[in-house]
Amino acid sequence: PQATQLMEEGLGLHIAAGSNEVSSKDDALTKRTLFFLRALITADAADRTRVRQFATSIAHVADTFLQESNSPDLRELSLAFLVTLLQQKKSVNVLLGSRKARLATLGVQRIAALRADDDDDDFGAVELDYWEQLLVMLARAEPDSATTVEPVLLIGAGTPATDTLPQ
Repeated sequence: PQATQLMEEGLGLHIAAGSNEVSSKDDALTKRTLFFLRALITADAADRTRVRQFATSIAHVADTFLQESNSPDLRELSLAFLVTLLQQKKSVNVLLGSRKARLATLGVQRIAALRADDDDDDFGAVELDYWEQLLVMLARAEPDSATTVEPVLLIGAGTPATDTLPQ
């Protein structure tokens, strides 16, 4: 519980109620917290339980940091995080439902704006790529199954009988 509270505080969840942008003084803390949240949730050792534990923080990232009023760095970090989360399919329910429709609408608007922008901006190209990936991943996303199926590892699953080994 303490980890979720720290993430929420670092992301400005309690401060930014009703606000869809991050102040410049909080931008550095927000980016560092988002980087740590991404590492924590998308690590190989992370599972569905961990992702669900931070669902409030994930929802805040999706609802707040993708707005054009935020810095390009923060939007890029947020998009990369959400794309990775959808690719890993550990738990995607927090991004589905009405949030999926809002993300798709915002994504279509941002893609149109970025394509209309004639600047040869690297941030714009990277953001455009992430938005396109996010829309594809959202379209393919399926709700989490009710049961958790753990992967079966065959290493050490049993020892072969010595009388059946080839000589």
